[in-house]
Amino acid sequence: MKKRFSVYLVILFACYNFSFSQTALSPGDVAITGFNSDNPDQFSFVILTDIDASTEINFTDNGWVSSGGFRTNEGVLTWTATNDFPCGTEVIVTDDSPFSSTLGSITDDGGFALATNGDEILVYQGIETSPIFIFAIVFDSSGWSDATTAQNTALPVGLSDSINAVNVGEIDNATYNCSVSSNESLILSAVSTSSNWVLSASPVILGTCTYGCSCITTVTWDGSTWIGGLPSINTAVIIDGNYSTANTTSFSACSLTINSGTLIIGNGDYVEVENDVYVANAGGINVSSQGAFVQKNENSTFTNNSSNGVTLTKTKVMQNWYHYTYWSSPMVAESLENVLGVTPLDRRFRYEASNFVDLLSEIDNTGTFNPGPDDIDDNGDDWELMPSGIMLPGIGYATTASTIVGPGGYPNAQSFVFTGSFNNGTINVPLVNISGGVYNDWNFIGNPYPGAISVDDFFAVNTGLVDVIYLWDQATPPSITASGNEGSNFSSDDYAIINGTGQIGARGDTGIEPERYIASGQGFFVEALSVGSVAFTNAMRVTGNNTQFFKSSNAKKTTINNSVDNKIWLNCSSDNGFSNQILIGYNETATKGVDATFYDVPRSLRHSSMMLYSQIEKSNKAFVIQGKNAKDLTPNEKIKLGFSTAISIPTLYKLSIDKLQGEFLTQNTVYLKDRLLKKTYDLSNSDYTFTSEVGEFNDRFEISFKANSSINNRVVTNKVTVLERNNDKLVFSATGDFIIDMISIYDFSGNLIYKLEGNSSQETFELSKLKKSLYIAIVELSSGDIVTNKFIKK
Repeated sequence: MKKRFSVYLVILFACYNFSFSQTALSPGDVAITGFNSDNPDQFSFVILTDIDASTEINFTDNGWVSSGGFRTNEGVLTWTATNDFPCGTEVIVTDDSPFSSTLGSITDDGGFALATNGDEILVYQGIETSPIFIFAIVFDSSGWSDATTAQNTALPVGLSDSINAVNVGEIDNATYNCSVSSNESLILSAVSTSSNWVLSASPVILGTCTYGCSCITTVTWDGSTWIGGLPSINTAVIIDGNYSTANTTSFSACSLTINSGTLIIGNGDYVEVENDVYVANAGGINVSSQGAFVQKNENSTFTNNSSNGVTLTKTKVMQNWYHYTYWSSPMVAESLENVLGVTPLDRRFRYEASNFVDLLSEIDNTGTFNPGPDDIDDNGDDWELMPSGIMLPGIGYATTASTIVGPGGYPNAQSFVFTGSFNNGTINVPLVNISGGVYNDWNFIGNPYPGAISVDDFFAVNTGLVDVIYLWDQATPPSITASGNEGSNFSSDDYAIINGTGQIGARGDTGIEPERYIASGQGFFVEALSVGSVAFTNAMRVTGNNTQFFKSSNAKKTTINNSVDNKIWLNCSSDNGFSNQILIGYNETATKGVDATFYDVPRSLRHSSMMLYSQIEKSNKAFVIQGKNAKDLTPNEKIKLGFSTAISIPTLYKLSIDKLQGEFLTQNTVYLKDRLLKKTYDLSNSDYTFTSEVGEFNDRFEISFKANSSINNRVVTNKVTVLERNNDKLVFSATGDFIIDMISIYDFSGNLIYKLEGNSSQETFELSKLKKSLYIAIVELSSGDIVTNKFIKK
């Protein structure tokens, strides 16, 4: 919004006093918590002390001149408390012409307006010529400079940057990230720290935090009921008897003391504590596999004097003894032999990233190599055996299943119990980055908390360090032809992937698409983009979304999220069990060229028997996730696909849409162009079946959104049968009233052998060119249906 200027002289107050029970405020008693300078203008503020009714607070976009005094010609809003308001109250002010507020009342002089090219909001009491400054925020590129233009300001007198003032840099819209929301001094410190702000080119939602000051009251659970009221983020909670969220409910607390009894947090439930936790000798905590225990304040403590134990149990269904799980400990000093002691000693590993060197590419596990990386350590010393030892917070560990199973064998549900004191606060994990971009610098880390963390918050905190997450979701059996350091190796197809564009499941439609959360106890791989330490913080911790542990029996495919970005997930599968998935997503910040892996993720073809991938101009890489700019998504858009296969036996492949997201993709038909067969297919209507010879094909398939005259609209199965009679005769029969119009017969290299016309529901042809082999018959019916059949010529 452009600056608005008053056409009249604004006279604020000739005098100002604190009569009528007004509260005199000091620096830091109010803090700005968000703003939108795109229409409509908005800002929010939190009151960090109790105030009386009729208290007045001024907000201005007039800058402060370093020599003293306001730069004039802009505006002042005066907010008045219409009631007594407690510490922690948040107010949202919106330009409704004039301005209004969610609480209290606003006097609008008509000149206040936030500029989209940088501005400031200064908070004060008193008169304009003698203000008492309380807080200030600047969101202009010049920072704290001087009020030489309408967009900049000096730091107001009496305020200190990062103490009771904040410079967030030039941005149109921003909001505090709620990383600390209890204890007035800690809130002020967090809001005054620029790294705790979420910046946006589009308007943001304000007022999403729930603030609490010092714990206001105390409530006690006596083993059967709450005494003193119900728990909330503003109450100190005391547990004096067994408490199960499954029998009662989840709760939040300002602080938590467990004097006696066990606090049991069931699956899908949580306990959220703003500040300190104390577990006495007679107390205990037991968190279930999908429960969450969350501490919010980075400076809070977790004190464990329990003889009953503080535990977190992870239960998962193990599919086979050789299936690996990637673990991470939520405890301060848990040992691998204690929590994973039932697993084989020779199947417990840590990953030594500094040993990973990848200058050679192995050919199909033959011991012969070509120059160039293949994401496999050249000499096989990156995985190190670790039968025992402390599981360091934030580090990943890999083990197979327990070999101690009942008579039913596998699949087998197994439980692993972590015991000790919960990790809390910031946990830094040094990353190894030694290749300088010659090959990927893999690091094996993990969620260190007793609850899920947000992937998006993890990426935001670690910008420039990591931008892709790889989750192991094993299902493919080991293969002697898969490259690696063992006689039989696993497939890299078994990694689910999350980046800024979106997420894909392992193995296409047979895998589980990950949510944008990492469960408690979950290890995962990242690639280090630079030297530094990845940080896990309390701000990443969430009270829910802890159900999807890879690989878990209760994990399900996720539904499309509420993002407005357009995204298309494509699956490719074969009739002999291979499948994978790719994602193409459109957003405001990606480009149609090669971007960082936060948007574009390549995957090596060398580990895959079959793969579909997207392509980017001027790049020879195969992309499993590709981010493109939203402006590129028009009816003229084309998505170039590639396909490779090493499967030499006759195989039917199927290309299909897994999901669509966004207005454009859900309202436009998706067409697949097959250049080899010279036809365009309506992929929105049904899946596309094809054959292929062995090789890599980068010019065969393309996605578009415009129809042409050669569209094949439907594929229908089980409507045509093929029977062989003597003398090379084949009989094609259509069920019901369908008439056969055309039959095309292909071999498994995709070569057209016969193109035959028909005019009845049953046609007989003598096909002497067909040898003993497997063929594909594509039958076009009078209904417009297309039927694909695989048949064997004997």
